[in-house]
Amino acid sequence: MYFKNRLSIEEKLLIKILLKKEKIIFNDFKNINFDLLIKIASAHLILPALYFNICKKRLDHFLPNDLKKFLKYIFDENVKRNETLKEEINYLTKLLKTNNISHLFTKGAHNIKNKLYNNIGERMIGDIDFLVDVNDLNLAQDLLLKNGYKNSKVNTKKFWIRNHIPKLINTKKLFSVEIHHEQLRYFKRRLLPAKELLKLSNLKETNYLIKLCILNYQVNDYGTSSLSYSYRSIYDYVLLSRRYQIKSDDLKIREIRNFFLITDSLGVTHKIKKFNLIDKLVLIRFYFKKSSKFYYLIDNFIINIIKILPKRFLQFLEFIYDKNYRNYILKKLRI
Repeated sequence: MYFKNRLSIEEKLLIKILLKKEKIIFNDFKNINFDLLIKIASAHLILPALYFNICKKRLDHFLPNDLKKFLKYIFDENVKRNETLKEEINYLTKLLKTNNISHLFTKGAHNIKNKLYNNIGERMIGDIDFLVDVNDLNLAQDLLLKNGYKNSKVNTKKFWIRNHIPKLINTKKLFSVEIHHEQLRYFKRRLLPAKELLKLSNLKETNYLIKLCILNYQVNDYGTSSLSYSYRSIYDYVLLSRRYQIKSDDLKIREIRNFFLITDSLGVTHKIKKFNLIDKLVLIRFYFKKSSKFYYLIDNFIINIIKILPKRFLQFLEFIYDKNYRNYILKKLRI
């Protein structure tokens, strides 16, 4: 049961360039609104990946010269940025190992460190995430604080429990650092517990990489709730799937199943063979979100309320009962 989703020709071209092996010809670029193409790619944080794949597939002669120069500049700057990222990852690795703290770099930092991409400039990365055992969390934080990093905000522990401590920032470093004690949001942590992640990485298991790639966006960025998708996450998945395979049992996990329902609908994957009732409802909702702007806005409005209300309630309780957090908020508001 697939609906014919109403994708713009720009989005269809983006999918072809990034995620498929189909031959691309001049007619694919005919009538393309390049401003819209760049807007979509920018929103999904894949401008460098788009440029790299355009050059790799020798399609750059189809681009206007000013656009080609712009994309090359973005890509070259991202290469420089990620070279610095590698240096900072190596610095953190040495620091943590010297102090006997077991850790696992995750997401973009992990992929760069383990050479997932054909070119280091493909992936845009905001910060460095790594995972430690909860018993090592304070030790890891204190270690970074002693080495030039500072807290970006006060931590909360009583009611609003984060899966990581607030970002640590070092004015002499380009990237901020997030130290996780769980990789997924607190109430979804059992889908991929930290202890399991650390254990699997030590045993050199590989399935966790695929699960983590999918669940990070589906859970932490509310992809499942909002039925949204990220081409950056899908691109990572496609590259990872060339090395590792998702297990059939994992398709029973709703968050992972939703990911494949959407990527199947986009024509990127072909994983879900039989649809249950919930699958059909998900696809109907996804279809309406793609085909009706009014429904899209209403759906997103409701989902945003559902996302924000529990968080604000827990923050309110934290404000009432946690003096440090209360002082932080009052200072921020200059009261």
